[in-house]
Amino acid sequence: MLTKEAKEINKWLKENYGTTAEGFSIWRVNWSTNCFEQRFVDKDEFSSSGIYLRHFKGIKEEPKYPFCKDRFILEKISLLREIEIKDIILSDSNSNRYSYECIYVFQTKAFEPLPLNRTVIEWILFFALNNYRTHKNDLEEENKKEFEDKKEQMRQRIGELMQVPHLMDLVG
Repeated sequence: MLTKEAKEINKWLKENYGTTAEGFSIWRVNWSTNCFEQRFVDKDEFSSSGIYLRHFKGIKEEPKYPFCKDRFILEKISLLREIEIKDIILSDSNSNRYSYECIYVFQTKAFEPLPLNRTVIEWILFFALNNYRTHKNDLEEENKKEFEDKKEQMRQRIGELMQVPHLMDLVG
């Protein structure tokens, strides 16, 4: 279950960063432990004590993020390729071949959970959406100063980000 803060951030993401034509939010925050997907699996199953139970081949609901439990995840919607569709069983809610993919896990380099932080999301989206391709020559005259101010703020924060190991991927 998402917290009130996560629901507010999801509303803000939908209003400010848009939706698909079908109304799916392009960006969202989710709780990793609550994310599951139905996949075609071909694997051995073991009990919690390690005893072999059986070999299973078929459709099974699996955790989407087994590598990180009890953390907030920033996800972005993406269109599935045909190869991915064979492994993921599409439900009615994503029958248009969309899937949310992890962009950022709110955790430290030591894998400790971090609190949800809207400012961090804003930085991630700034870098993701601008992709260092935005140039001041592309902007209208009245937006140049705003762009330069925001760019300078981000440059100042890069020094601080470089001191925080779990955010190094944003600036490296």
